[in-house]
Amino acid sequence: MVKWCGDSTPVCSLLLAWQLLSDTPVALAANRDERYDRPANGPRLLSADPRVLAPIDHTAGGTWIGVNEHGLVVALANRRDGPEGERSRGQLVRDLLGTDTSDEARTFLASLLAEHQYAGFHLLLVDPFDAFYATWDGTLDGIELHPGVHVLDNEGLDEDASISRDVRGRLEPSVGESADEWLKRATAMLADHDLGLCRHGDDFGTVSATRIAVHDKSDAFISFDYAGGPPCTTAFEDVTPEGHI
Repeated sequence: MVKWCGDSTPVCSLLLAWQLLSDTPVALAANRDERYDRPANGPRLLSADPRVLAPIDHTAGGTWIGVNEHGLVVALANRRDGPEGERSRGQLVRDLLGTDTSDEARTFLASLLAEHQYAGFHLLLVDPFDAFYATWDGTLDGIELHPGVHVLDNEGLDEDASISRDVRGRLEPSVGESADEWLKRATAMLADHDLGLCRHGDDFGTVSATRIAVHDKSDAFISFDYAGGPPCTTAFEDVTPEGHI
């Protein structure tokens, strides 16, 4: 599982529980691995209609992960193969976060790929009701996700891979487990050096981590926690504006 990212805004390890936890249909935890000399700002509101909360990559002005006020989560990991891109994949994520639902984002994705050239990527489009995995290597492919635990990295969503089976098995929720409890267990896995999810190289490494939960409709519909460093040494902070988006 020790894999290095490409050159632009990747999420390199993403752990998702979809339609599995009571009252929280979307719960995910993700590490960003990147060059240490490629800075980013922590999460902030990027737009007002819809309201979008996401971190920002300094180099290209895009993002690798975010959520909007409708509960749509978009997260991207770079592929190692595929075409050259003339437009940032991080900008693609920002565009998709302007849609209302996973289905709408899926349709918009096809139009963006027809209009612009992007390097290869893996992508999750997830809301409380639909979840879709897309992959682009010059040809768009993808599958609808079933309820359960899913693991995405730079090799894609290979649910037959041994590391994926191991992680998914260890992250199966226990009876009555809350989203907070599950996310704490997922965070511990993101900080695990034996699994290789938390990485420390000379020039590359895990530079930040994110937790997002989309709950059933309530005053605190969405929660967003962010660690501005590797999760093995950096505490998460709740960065949700005013307790909600």
